[in-house]
Amino acid sequence: MASVNLVYVVTSFIVVIISLTFHEYAHAASANALGDPTAKRMGRMSLNPIVHIDPVGTILLPIMLSVMGAGVFGWAKPVPVNLGNLRNTKRDQAIVSIAGPAANLCLATIASVLIRILVVMGTPTEGTMFILFILVNLVRINIFLMAFNLLPIMPLDGSGVIQFFMSPKTLFSYQQLSQKLVLVFLLIILMTNWIYTFYLRPVSNVFFFILQPLAGIQLVQ
Repeated sequence: MASVNLVYVVTSFIVVIISLTFHEYAHAASANALGDPTAKRMGRMSLNPIVHIDPVGTILLPIMLSVMGAGVFGWAKPVPVNLGNLRNTKRDQAIVSIAGPAANLCLATIASVLIRILVVMGTPTEGTMFILFILVNLVRINIFLMAFNLLPIMPLDGSGVIQFFMSPKTLFSYQQLSQKLVLVFLLIILMTNWIYTFYLRPVSNVFFFILQPLAGIQLVQ
């Protein structure tokens, strides 16, 4: 059992690093495409995971969750965006914000297709079973990352998305509360079991259900 847990911890950590790297790259690339080269100039429009690592969100929290056997999620170092450079500030901020979770959904979809290919290949070997294990982990972690980052709480991506739908008055009040919302965010992190049970798991299961026909195996937990 200990060796199985170790394999899960190590593979989960690697998957988180890869997934968050693509997540942050998508933010940087979309910002650059929409007129803000800040992240590119600072070396953040990169697939080098080292430039995106946050000690707590990328390393400590994912390892802790995988050791616990829970759904793994986290965050990376935020990509710098100068809203003044964007062509349409409100719209483009939402696009840049949604780009990260969208990248995670794309990775989960690609992994689901690869799972189906392995399943169709037939007779499993030890090697293909290990690859299947990693791919399933890739699907689940990316969906967890997507769902977690879409929470409408600063500094998560959901806060940038939800602002697009706010009136100027509501937007001003929301931004004024941003510092308090950061405290709420920290509280949520301390309540990982609660957020997994009442938000991450049910929301993620909706996407697992959608991806199951593509993967050809059960993903719903």
